Amino acid sequence: MKKAYLTLLVLACFTLQAQNKLPKLDALVELPPVILADELAKDAQVSQFTKPFRIATPTKLKDVFIKGKNSQGGQWDRIDENTWVWRAMFHADNAFFLDFGFYDFYLPPTAQLSLLDWSGKKVKGPFSGSINKKDKQFWPGPIIGDIVTVELKVSDEYKDFVSLAINNVSRGYRKIWQDYDLTPKFISSSFWLDKDIRDLEKSGSCNVDVVCPEGNDWQNQIKSVGRYTITKPDGTFLCTGQMINNTKKDGKPLFLTANHCGFNSSNDSTINLWWNYESSQCRTPGSSASGNQIPINSFNDTQSGSTYLASFETSDFALLELDSVPNASYGVIYTGWDRRDVAPASAVSIHHPSGHAKRISVENNQTSITSYLQEGAGIRSHIRIADWDIGTTEGGSSGSGLWNPQKLLVGQLHGGYAACGNNRDDWYGRLYRSWTGGGTNSSRLSNWLDPINTGAETLVGLGDTGTCSNLNISISHTSSAKETGIKQTYKATVSGGSGNYTYNWDINADGNSDGSAATINATYSQAFTGNVTVEVSEGESCTGSATIPVVIKAPKIIPISAGDIYQVCGNNDQYADPGERFKISLTMQNDGFSTASNAYAVLTKVAASSSFVAKEQDNYGNTLGDCDKQFIDISSTGVEMTLVDANTNDNFDVNDEGVAHIDLPTAFNLYGKTITHLSLSTNGYISSDAAETGFDFNNDCPIPAMPSSTNIQAGTSVKAKLMPLHNDLITQKIFYQHFNTCPRPSQLGANLACEVFMYQGVDFFNSSNSIVENFNFEAILYPSVNQWVYQYDGADFSSEGASIGLQSDNANDGAGMSCNSVNAVSSQKAVCIFHKNNQPQVRASTATALNIETPVLALGNLAISQNSTKDIIFSIPEDASCGSAVGFDVQASVYEEGFNENGVRVVALDVGNNGACNVVTNCSVNSANDISPVNGLWYNPKRSGNGNDMYFFDDSMIYIQYTALENRAPIWYITGGEGYYKNNQSYNNLLKVSYNGPYSSNLANQVQTVVGESHTTLIDAEHAVQTRTINGKFSADLMEVLHFSQDATPNNRTGIWYSPSQPGWGVTVATQGNTEVLVNYLYDNNGQPYWVLGSGSRSDNSRDLSYFNAFCPHCPSVDVTSSVVGSQQISYSSSENATLNNVSIQTNNTQHPSNWNKNNLSLQNIVPPDSK
Repeated sequence: MKKAYLTLLVLACFTLQAQNKLPKLDALVELPPVILADELAKDAQVSQFTKPFRIATPTKLKDVFIKGKNSQGGQWDRIDENTWVWRAMFHADNAFFLDFGFYDFYLPPTAQLSLLDWSGKKVKGPFSGSINKKDKQFWPGPIIGDIVTVELKVSDEYKDFVSLAINNVSRGYRKIWQDYDLTPKFISSSFWLDKDIRDLEKSGSCNVDVVCPEGNDWQNQIKSVGRYTITKPDGTFLCTGQMINNTKKDGKPLFLTANHCGFNSSNDSTINLWWNYESSQCRTPGSSASGNQIPINSFNDTQSGSTYLASFETSDFALLELDSVPNASYGVIYTGWDRRDVAPASAVSIHHPSGHAKRISVENNQTSITSYLQEGAGIRSHIRIADWDIGTTEGGSSGSGLWNPQKLLVGQLHGGYAACGNNRDDWYGRLYRSWTGGGTNSSRLSNWLDPINTGAETLVGLGDTGTCSNLNISISHTSSAKETGIKQTYKATVSGGSGNYTYNWDINADGNSDGSAATINATYSQAFTGNVTVEVSEGESCTGSATIPVVIKAPKIIPISAGDIYQVCGNNDQYADPGERFKISLTMQNDGFSTASNAYAVLTKVAASSSFVAKEQDNYGNTLGDCDKQFIDISSTGVEMTLVDANTNDNFDVNDEGVAHIDLPTAFNLYGKTITHLSLSTNGYISSDAAETGFDFNNDCPIPAMPSSTNIQAGTSVKAKLMPLHNDLITQKIFYQHFNTCPRPSQLGANLACEVFMYQGVDFFNSSNSIVENFNFEAILYPSVNQWVYQYDGADFSSEGASIGLQSDNANDGAGMSCNSVNAVSSQKAVCIFHKNNQPQVRASTATALNIETPVLALGNLAISQNSTKDIIFSIPEDASCGSAVGFDVQASVYEEGFNENGVRVVALDVGNNGACNVVTNCSVNSANDISPVNGLWYNPKRSGNGNDMYFFDDSMIYIQYTALENRAPIWYITGGEGYYKNNQSYNNLLKVSYNGPYSSNLANQVQTVVGESHTTLIDAEHAVQTRTINGKFSADLMEVLHFSQDATPNNRTGIWYSPSQPGWGVTVATQGNTEVLVNYLYDNNGQPYWVLGSGSRSDNSRDLSYFNAFCPHCPSVDVTSSVVGSQQISYSSSENATLNNVSIQTNNTQHPSNWNKNNLSLQNIVPPDSK
């Protein structure tokens, strides 16, 4: 037998190579064999009753991947001058099929992925970059046979941009296209252990094909139904589901199925859907033909990937949003629904029994409303089918819909006893009960199916009326080069429908709308590897989308070497004493994919925080360490959070295995993702997943680590999480409180807002409960700077047996302060976690400890692989504190085409020798600002639409930044708080100013939030480099003075004007020659900041004011749009005083609804021209 197998494998390899004329393939991944008896024994435990139909067993891999220039487990071959192919062959003895899970998945332009069977026939693909998804997963579905080859072709230009990791291969042990599930749905699967019965029994033939006359009146409902596979830690499963309409009728791809099929946020990406898998002929029910297979190889209407939205165990529903709208050629329709409290007089179900071709079942008699299996009086959660008059259901039918005589969906299959040959009953979870579900967005249907809150009780299907035509959409991408700094043009071409199209572009894969025209122009300032997507709508009900992979190449200028520190002037000892000057050479190289023009390297000061000692760092760049403790007891002032039991059917109460959910008032950034919801487990971890159950009582160790499969099955999420004290805990209460100014100041700012989560009455679980501890701990979030602090209070606290730290989605990254260590964390100190973009920097109070005399290095033009070496001069001031820890980083490289962040330490040293210093006084150390910059409006001419109003003084600099949010809504920030201005470099905090409610002249109602920081480094009087981090996102610009007139400027009015009687808002005025620009910084009706701009000749006449949709600092620049929203008139008596005669602004948009009217206000110039 072994010889026969080897001959087959060699034949397969030969056939594959002959067909493709490729070099010999040596990359074979041998998977464990399928042991059928073992898998069927597992099914006796898994495929029971309300469990989905299991078809395959998983294999975890970690050594088959491509990541840029690195790869493993496969074989690269060049097949012509411009094309490469990567292949890997997989074999699992005794497997009926193989199914693959691709992670970290991205196909760039020109890349094509195919899956070939044992004969070399291409059975799936070629897939292009249009299948790339935000979660970077791809699940193509089963391929028949025990040998499958994964093949990737890509052009030489884009080879280094390919990314994929084959982390899971499911080995099939059921012929899902042939064998029927003969096991009644209510008993264990011991039946499958008898091979003779499996081979001889021909059950399932009573099922009725949807092409039969019984399906004639149900074509639209039939078109809504699909079969799918889902992969979980214990295997791959088959179920049925259907697309469902919502009251917005916007074609949002909502897919309804059964909760017991097992979806959650950790496996929602694994779904692989088949549409239109059905017989083309009506096979006579009961005949042998009706029980025969329908081969699946000819059915290719498939798609993969989804996002879990909601589920509810009582009515057994699960709702997903598919990653893409079904291809228009598939003809999929979104079914209508009926949520009324009515038992249908008759019913129809459409499903995939045992995962086979689509069938229809008919109940001609009155249905009834009961509990599931009629166990539990008064619950009324299900519709009972007493017995099917035509057809039946089987394993694999789970999740399929039930339609009433009005052809509206009223529920989905939970389970039951029905089978061919009996007259038993089935139960469907009611839409009526699922509508309100468990009372939260993640446990009910109402907010998803009625997003505009119409209160509708019934809704027809999308496409039922025949008014919606399929839209065919494509995207073209043109430019002179696919590089940063060069305009990229994307154009949507649409056919079908009436032609009255609306567009919604996402050009940088951040989920925000970037444009609404058929064509959009964009210029990227940093490298981009992702997909550009356009959604197109026609009227209310016809929608579609298209997506293409895009690679925008960019320079990447990085430090590659630094010389020794050379003492320019000093006492010539080996220490850095106050008053000494030093020099170090630094070599910067362009390791990117395009040339950088007029490049600069920006140096910024750093210093060890006196209250923070970094001990751990993850790959992302987050740092963890000890810091000062200041416990905030909110047990008497905070809100007690509601705990939800992870499992009401076990012996552990909500305090042992529970979770509390909260929607945050302010989002924060965790591993590059925006987090708006937290789920706090009583077991001491905080998940970013709204579906987290809190069940995981086994701490993950070492960090990062995936939860056990058992815990995942119980609802433990694999999404990113914080671990203040992950252990098996019993927590009596969890409190929450928001502070506008945190009682425990952050190291990143004294007046930051914070969210405090306090665990009270914590006890370490032990089975006998012989020892009862009692202590408290808390987690503090400073959302504006993405910082977390863990604090512990009480003599019973111990880190033994606990994990303390954080980790990313799927445990791909993370770091910890403790992993089952007794004394790793003390209750006398706190644990601080700093985001990579918000590390403790040297503040104004410690800026005097170091001077960077050359804070910006001019590198010139750097082609690919070219480098430049420059000298850096730095010095220690004579009054520097002995023992201070000082240093500086290469923060970023900035050039005309854009920027790249570095954050690489160049120098780190202590002042003096162990606290002893020998001060030098003759080296003329320099911290002077010897450039006299121009005050007023500055901008990056390559990114017109953003800008700063900047003013420089002898030892300080202030500015207002006029920019936009990621959704293009205008916003302004102002400098404030800590800062310094030395050696022509200014460091500033950036504040967002807002109000709780509409604007008020009472500053007590004003809220100032530190959202980031910036470094502005002068090159000369009219040119500067500005780097900044805002809400965790880094950006940088080469800036220059905005010149809009060359004429002389008498009676200069330039400055920041405000009304002393109404502080908090104002007007920045820029005057050049006879031209004037006014920018109003003000607030909408909700107290949120925005700006409007007017310009014209310098006069006291009224000017129109326009509202601008621009782009955010880190976003690609796009065509700026504007609309006139009001007018303004100011009369000036001098360069310092004026009268606002009137300003009237009305904006009728959802971004900033505003009615702003002011009259007869005195204005003063904060920075009049003669004071600058």
